[in-house]
Order: sequence, then C-alpha cells, then structure tokens
Amino acid sequence: MDIALIFLILCTAGYAAVMALLVAWRRGHRQPVRTGALTLVAVAASFFAAVGLARLDIFAMIAFIATATAVSTYGVLHHDLGRRRAVATAVVMMLVTTAASLFISYLAPMALVATASTYLLVRVWISTRQALMIMSAAFGGLIVLGGTFFYIGVSNM
Repeated sequence: MDIALIFLILCTAGYAAVMALLVAWRRGHRQPVRTGALTLVAVAASFFAAVGLARLDIFAMIAFIATATAVSTYGVLHHDLGRRRAVATAVVMMLVTTAASLFISYLAPMALVATASTYLLVRVWISTRQALMIMSAAFGGLIVLGGTFFYIGVSNM
C-alpha cells in the first residue's frame, strides 16, 4: 500500500469524523468528541479492511464494499426516509458504488462516505428532499471526478 492511499483513507476518515462531531454537537449529544473519534476509527478500519481483502481476493473486496455501502446508507437514511425507502435507496447506492468501485476502486466508497456525512450535517438545517438532492448531485460529481483523476493517473503511467 502506498503512502498516497493511506493519506487518502485518513483524510476521508478525518472528514467523516469532523462531520460526525459537528452533527453530534448540533443535536446536543453529551460526548460529540467520542462520536467523532469512533467515526474516525470505524471509517479508517473499514477502508484498511477493504485494502487487506483486495490483497487476498478482489471479489471479497467488492463484496465487502457492497455490504458496507448498503449497511451505511441504510443507517444514514432510515430515520429520514423510513424502512422501505431507505432499503430501496441503499440497494441503488450499493449497485452504483459497487459498479463504480470496479473501475475507480476506493474512490467510489470514499465519495459515498463524504456525501453521506455531509448529508447528515446538511440535514440539520434543510429538508430531507433538499438534502437528498444535494447528496445525489455531490455523489455523482465525486464519482465523475474520481473517474477523471483515475484516468489521468493511469494515462500518465
């Protein structure tokens, strides 16, 4: 594993941790720093687990990404959308993220982490519909941006 991937994983986990801390603080939780720290550890550990699985078997990594995407998306959205809509949305996000991760590996799940954590913060101030539209547009934009960076990186090898 190279240093750039480690840096990218830690930056993604750090961003999610800051968003979790801000959401917990805004909602009046007693220990927002603990929430942020647990988020940092969970996100970083899941990405390092995906990297470890990729060294063993690429299909195991893809299955892990699909499962983690579905579970995390459902966890983020089930309070706002209800069970049935959250399951449908989680399945769609799982399919899109898994398909994109076949081409841009870790950048697709990182885009999902960034947009989902931003959704949680934005959802504090605006309606669910508006926050979902922002999340969808940001996710699509980050997938395209990740694909562009990946293409540039591969073409310059």
